Amino acid sequence: MMADETRDFVSSVIFDGGAFEDLFVADRTAAAPRLRAFYGADDAGLLPEGRRAGLLAHGSVLATYAHSDQTSPVRRGLFVRTRLMCMELGAPPANAGAVPEVDPESTTRQRFEQHSSDGTCASCHQHIDPIGFGFEHFDPAGAWRDEEAGRPIDASGVLSYLDGWDDAEATTTFSTLPELGRALADSPQARRCLVRQVHRFASGRLEQEVDEPTLEALERRWADSGDDLVELFVAWTQTNAFSLRK
Repeated sequence: MMADETRDFVSSVIFDGGAFEDLFVADRTAAAPRLRAFYGADDAGLLPEGRRAGLLAHGSVLATYAHSDQTSPVRRGLFVRTRLMCMELGAPPANAGAVPEVDPESTTRQRFEQHSSDGTCASCHQHIDPIGFGFEHFDPAGAWRDEEAGRPIDASGVLSYLDGWDDAEATTTFSTLPELGRALADSPQARRCLVRQVHRFASGRLEQEVDEPTLEALERRWADSGDDLVELFVAWTQTNAFSLRK
């Protein structure tokens, strides 16, 4: 049911005249009645204002990028950084991967402070956790929550490098998941990432250095089309990567 919602949503944005930003800021869902009730949406599918927007708030995303017994700022932050912004962080150190134990007296943000206090961890987690904390209003199953460990949820965060690794100044703060979605909708890096993900999907492989001219041409053609998402897919069929495949 949750996966169906996400597939239908993305297909609708692409083929029914939606815009790139709708992927991140859409305020409605066409989910089944049971899932609409889970979200707190009304009968028309209008989502609660200030709580949910776009695919970031889909149950499929929230549940997939969490643990069974706790949320995961790391998994959720990595989803944004690597899948929606196509920004790789390199291999983690050999001793990475430990998840702080659930503590009924501490919030997730408090338990993950070790990442910022340990220099080895912070080198990567400074680009991950400040994004992942923006999802903290949602429990491991994707249900809304106002408190954790008896304390109000702090879902504020930072989305950095909005225009790629070369622009450290391109940074914005947010306090809700819809605000994070808006930041992604306005991010040049997220737009470039969509082009890369279309290329990956259509070619069945990761891009290589030789593909960079093709990707740049796709970005230009998409922009010239007025950001028509269907045109982005059509444009890929006009590239050498499509017609000269081995």
